Amino acid sequence: MPPTSDPGQTPPPNGWELPRDEAPPAADVLGQLAEALGEFVPDDLRRRLAQAIRELLIALRALIDWLVARLEQRRGDAPAEVRDIPIL
Repeated sequence: MPPTSDPGQTPPPNGWELPRDEAPPAADVLGQLAEALGEFVPDDLRRRLAQAIRELLIALRALIDWLVARLEQRRGDAPAEVRDIPIL
């Protein structure tokens, strides 16, 4: 092994890798932030916010269902016209 500048430190397995930061994933950080902020929010407001988010997700699901149904209807119609596009 080649010598390192710090005798107590060994080179990484590939010899060229930089040490990786052991930072938590962004989802964990956001979850911890939401929990910390949730402690300061009154229970009534927290319930209202949860209900609003639930309704938003239900509306999003309905939109996705509608789009999927629309795509399935298009498949039943005549096949789409396909043209070659010349590449210059």
